[in-house]
Amino acid sequence: MALYYALGNLPAPEWLTHKFFSGIYLCGGGAFAGFLLDHDLIDQLVLKVNPIVFGHGVRLFGGSSRKVELALLGATSYANGVSLLRYDVKRGGAA
Repeated sequence: MALYYALGNLPAPEWLTHKFFSGIYLCGGGAFAGFLLDHDLIDQLVLKVNPIVFGHGVRLFGGSSRKVELALLGATSYANGVSLLRYDVKRGGAA
């Protein structure tokens, strides 16, 4: 799968840390989330956990096999069973 980006004169992943970007919000997952994880470009991870199991679907980080350590910053539970979990990605963790 090819990755296309708008700032063609900057090599990936440098375009993601360009001074014009202050942050990226990615809703979903898959190949792009895996790319960000593999290139150490995720500082914080917010997971919304819904009380339902599908049995199959798109992997959260695509084909990435990188292991990272997370530090829980906070957790919020809602009456409908949804949980919102906020983590910091520890730098220097397992690669």
